Amino acid sequence: MASVEIFFREVVREMKRVGVGSKAAALSFYAIFALAPAIIILISVGGLTIGERLAEKQLISYFEQRLGSSAVPFFENVLQAVKNTRPHLLFSFIGLTLMVYGLSHFFFALKGAFFSIFGIYLGFLRNPGRTFVNYFKSFLYTLILASLVFALILINAAVPIISAFFQG
Repeated sequence: MASVEIFFREVVREMKRVGVGSKAAALSFYAIFALAPAIIILISVGGLTIGERLAEKQLISYFEQRLGSSAVPFFENVLQAVKNTRPHLLFSFIGLTLMVYGLSHFFFALKGAFFSIFGIYLGFLRNPGRTFVNYFKSFLYTLILASLVFALILINAAVPIISAFFQG
């Protein structure tokens, strides 16, 4: 029993040293502002293939499950306002650019948190070749994290749409 207590004390001490709370807050911030638009875009793309009405229904259902029934009128009004405006290529490009910018910050913060937890140092080394290899590994690790999160978003958005399509 004493070894379990020592283990948890060591975990808490290490969490304080690494700054888990601030890293979690930063990741939450980036996730909220970067991943939510990605989910909306994926559901919209799903709407192009199975119909606009079903995609809207799935989007409203998604927000109702996450935010409660009081949020439904707000999102219905937002969808109505979006449908009544002409899409503009410039605004679409700006929106996608901001989403990619937010996602990149999210993934870099996530990578930094993992590297901090596992004690990986990416500073400049005396050997430029080794420094390049470390940064290349860092970039690949970020791409792997990004692809996993994107796959999770895609699956999360696609499964309800496909399910509703086959249920009629």
